[in-house]
Amino acid sequence: PDDTIEKEALLQLLKDNFPNFLSACEKRGRHYLSNIFEKKDKNKDQKIDFSEFLSLLADIASDYHNHSHGEELCSGGNK
Repeated sequence: PDDTIEKEALLQLLKDNFPNFLSACEKRGRHYLSNIFEKKDKNKDQKIDFSEFLSLLADIASDYHNHSHGEELCSGGNK
């Protein structure tokens, strides 16, 4: 194994495990997960490795935290 996950598999994994947060992002008409994935996929091979995965999760966690302090929901995927 090469310790990577393909885009579609990752998006499904995240949607299955964070449905409420992510559905709220998608309802805003944004492609939140795709935007974050593209930002983290440094070599543009439609896969992310483990360190990129951790960075992606950190962005999602940061957005969730910031939202709890009154910031706009799901803004990290659009920066």
